Amino acid sequence: MRIQEIIKYIPLVAIISLVLPAAAMGQSDTTQTIPAVRIHGDLPLSGSLRDSLWSRARRVRLRYEVMPNDNRKALQATYAKVLYNKSTLYIGFICKDTHPGK
Repeated sequence: MRIQEIIKYIPLVAIISLVLPAAAMGQSDTTQTIPAVRIHGDLPLSGSLRDSLWSRARRVRLRYEVMPNDNRKALQATYAKVLYNKSTLYIGFICKDTHPGK
């Protein structure tokens, strides 16, 4: 199997496996799949998703949160986008806050 076929769809669990508790790793109800879009060239790391290449990535809402709650339905809207090229995996997050003043 070619690397492009393997990377085409990246499970969210694999992306954030370092922060998920071990008990949640096998639970299929907390697993999501985020399609990864191949890009050519490098994406500048600016901390912003305003680069036009990010518009090619599919925005997927994350249904569960790890902090402050352990794999409960997310109270705040959070989205992930995934891009990749021949050498780099890019993961972008859009995190909403209904109470930014707190």
